[in-house]
Amino acid sequence: MKCGDKNMFGYEYGLKPTIMIVGDIMFENYLRKANMYGLGYISIPNNVLENTPLEIALIFNDEENAKNAVGCFNNWIKASNGNGDALGLDIIEKKNGGYILCFYQDVDCLIDRTIPRHVQKWVNPLFYNIVYFKDISHVGENYYNFKNAVKFCKCNIYTGTKAHLIEDVDKIVKSKINIYTEDNIPDNSLVVSYMKIKSQKYAYKNDKGAYIKAQLNDLLKEREKSLKYFYPITYDKIIRQGFLRDYRDKLNKKFEDSAIIQAICNLTLYFRLEKQNKLDLLNDDYEINILEYLLDNHESMRSFYPDELYFTENKLIEQIDLDKAVKEKIGRN
Repeated sequence: MKCGDKNMFGYEYGLKPTIMIVGDIMFENYLRKANMYGLGYISIPNNVLENTPLEIALIFNDEENAKNAVGCFNNWIKASNGNGDALGLDIIEKKNGGYILCFYQDVDCLIDRTIPRHVQKWVNPLFYNIVYFKDISHVGENYYNFKNAVKFCKCNIYTGTKAHLIEDVDKIVKSKINIYTEDNIPDNSLVVSYMKIKSQKYAYKNDKGAYIKAQLNDLLKEREKSLKYFYPITYDKIIRQGFLRDYRDKLNKKFEDSAIIQAICNLTLYFRLEKQNKLDLLNDDYEINILEYLLDNHESMRSFYPDELYFTENKLIEQIDLDKAVKEKIGRN
């Protein structure tokens, strides 16, 4: 896009850039080939005072694929600084008896190891995640003791076959295992998809369309909040009397006030990138690059500021149009 003789960009501060996250898709294939039998119970404490660890095993028929599947789980855990809850393991108790084991990547851990913490609140993570459901029909007394024990202690999970435990696979230590009935699965849980399909696997996507619609409803409020955060000094200059205020008053007859302020801020940002020889940030993924730049370069009195000659009415109108095009494109996607 062009503005005069310079390459310009549009950026809408009222809408968060989307980052696509694709979860591990291999573990489901390994689990299916491993032909899981069920849970094995090694030791179960009766109460919180009992000095007995809660230890169970995932029992498989195919040892090699079992190693591969649990190897995926341990890779997630290692990438999440040893947090065993990077493996999501939930249980859905069926009305007609038995239960469903649900395996998936914990979304919060997946986001944490994909997007830096300081960036997360400024973006919309769009994720694609696999949930694997395993139907277990045989339920013994040990299951109910296990169900009670997970309420008050961590669960040590080993891997094995019907013949033996597999020693060269690291154990997994989970601090939480959610247990639901078919009637009380939370709507925001990944495993709620079981009630829709009741099959062996399901690819879960969060709803970008609904998220964008909600953002559009709050766009002006979010835009103003972000502009004040990223451009505190520029925002103050626009509000006070001066040449920036004059442009704002003149264009107010045709455009939203916050759109004018946004355009001034984006032109100021372009000026800074040019001064710092960082225009290469404006590539195909420039929305994320801009966000990271703004988070790493807080506006201060030492920041570069364009003078009055840098701004023209035509340039501001063109910038408003560029920003509007970005907003409309995001809203359509």
